[in-house]
Amino acid sequence: MAFEGLGAVGPIMMTFGAINSAIGSYYQTQATIQNYKFQSQMGNINAQIDETNAQAMLLAGQRAEQNVRLRAAKIKSAQRVSMAANGIDLQSDTAQNVLNSTDTLSEADALTVQSNALKAAFGYRTQAVSDKNASNIYGAVSNSMSPLGNAAGSLLSSGGSVAESWYKYSQRSQ
Repeated sequence: MAFEGLGAVGPIMMTFGAINSAIGSYYQTQATIQNYKFQSQMGNINAQIDETNAQAMLLAGQRAEQNVRLRAAKIKSAQRVSMAANGIDLQSDTAQNVLNSTDTLSEADALTVQSNALKAAFGYRTQAVSDKNASNIYGAVSNSMSPLGNAAGSLLSSGGSVAESWYKYSQRSQ
C-alpha cells in the first residue's frame, strides 16, 4: 500500500509545528524585550525633558515676577510725580495710603506670578517622576523576560500533543 508511509505525516507536522511555535515565541519575546527597553529609554528621556521644562517654568516665573515688580515701581513713581505736581504732600496719610495700596497690590500680583510658576514646575516634576517610574517598570520587565524560557515553555506546552501523536502513530504501525 502506497499510503502506509503517510501515517507519520501527522506527527511529523505536529513536531515541526511545535518547533515553529517555539521559534516564534523566542523571537516574539526578543521583540517584546526590545520594545520594553525602548520604552524605558523613552521614559528616561521624557523625564529629562520634564525636568528641563520645570526649570524653564521657574525661570520664566522669575522673569515675569521681576516684570511685575518693575511695572509696580513705575506706577508708584508716576503716582508720586502726579501727587507732587498736584501739590499733595507725599508724607500725608492719603498719599501714604495710595502708595501702600500700590505696594500691596503689586506684591499680590508678584506672588501670584510666582505661585503659578511653582505650580507649573511642580506639574512638570510630577510628570518626570511618573515617566521615570514607567521607565523603571519597563526596564525591570524587559530584564525579567527570557526568550529561551518562553521558547522552552512553548515546546513543553506542545510536547504532550506531539508525544500523543507519535504514540498513536507507533500503535498503528505495530
